[in-house]
Amino acid sequence: MSSTLELSPVMTNTTTQNEPVLERSVVVTVDYDLSIDEAEKQGKYDADFNNLKQNGFPTKLSGRKEVTLDIFHFDPENEPWGVPEKLETMGYRAAEYHELLALGATHPDLQREYPIIALGTIYYRPDVRRDSPMLDSDGSKRILTATMTAFSKLQTIHNMKFVTIRVLAVRK
Repeated sequence: MSSTLELSPVMTNTTTQNEPVLERSVVVTVDYDLSIDEAEKQGKYDADFNNLKQNGFPTKLSGRKEVTLDIFHFDPENEPWGVPEKLETMGYRAAEYHELLALGATHPDLQREYPIIALGTIYYRPDVRRDSPMLDSDGSKRILTATMTAFSKLQTIHNMKFVTIRVLAVRK
């Protein structure tokens, strides 16, 4: 997999509601034809608490493509379900699971800095909750997990600190 990492200055706690900050742009190669299991194996995660993989998460995209993934820092008080619509108004779409997995495989240390979520893949649970896949860390281990996005804010505990979840997006 080829990849390029462009670092922007990391800006934390500088957003105001409805003003997301682009923190980083990362170019990765995404193979949309890989099964989720194959894509997860490429990431070599230390722990996998993702209970969503049995759903398969089909994508309408196919082939192997070079994609620029942008990592946004939204106001932590934003509700996650409003973020994809905000991204749309900015000329982006929320990243899908295959794109999140490509990021984790090619840039494994990014998730040690902060959790990163792919809101373009949502599993609607029977109990009304919505879950999305997320890259996370406990400080030493890289974790692939899913987080509830229906009733929570864009915040979580990461490396024993309360932090804002970063949102992965793709320019349309």
